Amino acid sequence: MASGFLPGVPYYMVSSQWPIGGGVVSLGGGDVNGSTCPLDVILLENFCVTGTPITFSIASGEGLFITDSTDLCISFDTSSNCTNETMVWAHESFNSSSAEFLTVGGGEGDVNTIFRIVYLGSSFVSSYKLVAYRLSSYDLALTTSDVGAVFDYTTGIRYLALTEPPLIVGFQVAYDYDGLKAAV
Repeated sequence: MASGFLPGVPYYMVSSQWPIGGGVVSLGGGDVNGSTCPLDVILLENFCVTGTPITFSIASGEGLFITDSTDLCISFDTSSNCTNETMVWAHESFNSSSAEFLTVGGGEGDVNTIFRIVYLGSSFVSSYKLVAYRLSSYDLALTTSDVGAVFDYTTGIRYLALTEPPLIVGFQVAYDYDGLKAAV
C-alpha cells in the first residue's frame, strides 16, 4: 500500500474511472430497496460536489494504521433521519436481485460489514479497490467480492454493489483533521 490510512479520519472516496464510472461516493435515498430506509451507498457523477465523507474503523479494534491486510468497517461521517440506523456500510440483496447492494445500517463486526482496501498501484495518483467479505451460500466459506458500481436505468442512479468490474477509487482527506490536509 502506498500509504496507510488512519481510522477515524474522514476521507472522500472518489472514483477515477471517468467517464465510464467516475464520480464521488455519497449517501443516497434508499431507492434500491423500495423504501426510504435503509439508505444506499451511491456514486454521484458530479465532481462539483464533494460526496459524503467516510471513516474507517479496524474490525479487530487493534492497530494504528490501515493497510492491505487490515479488515475494516466503513461508515459515513454523518447522521441520518432513519430511526436507529447506523452509518456503517453493509451489503445485502433486495427484491430478489442477484446483486448485493451497499446500504447503511450494518452492525460493526458482522460479516456483511467487513471490507478491505486493496492497493492497485500508482501513476499520477494512488489507485485502490474495495473488496467485501461474504459467506458462500454453498459451503459457508468466507470469500471476498469486488465492490463495483451498478447503473439503475429506471432511476438513473449508480449504486455500489458486489459486482465486476471493481470500482477504482482514490481517497482524499475530507477536511483539515489535526493538520492532515493532503490527498492520500
